Amino acid sequence: MVTKFVYCVGTLAGVISAVYWLRAALVPVRDNVDVIVDDLQRIGELNAIGAGAACIAAVCGSFLFARQFLSSIHWLRRVQ
Repeated sequence: MVTKFVYCVGTLAGVISAVYWLRAALVPVRDNVDVIVDDLQRIGELNAIGAGAACIAAVCGSFLFARQFLSSIHWLRRVQ
């Protein structure tokens, strides 16, 4: 049950990170010097959300890898 939950959270976080990074790449930067800082701050905020979601996806992937790796080691010990 925990594994399915971690799979779902990891997949959802990966999709969210892709969406936010795509959105950040599509933000138009206007030529007006007065508003360019606001545009760049908005891009930075979207990138930060995308990076946070990617970190969550990486932690979920690491957990699932470690769980699978440790179960294979346990299986090896039983065979010997």
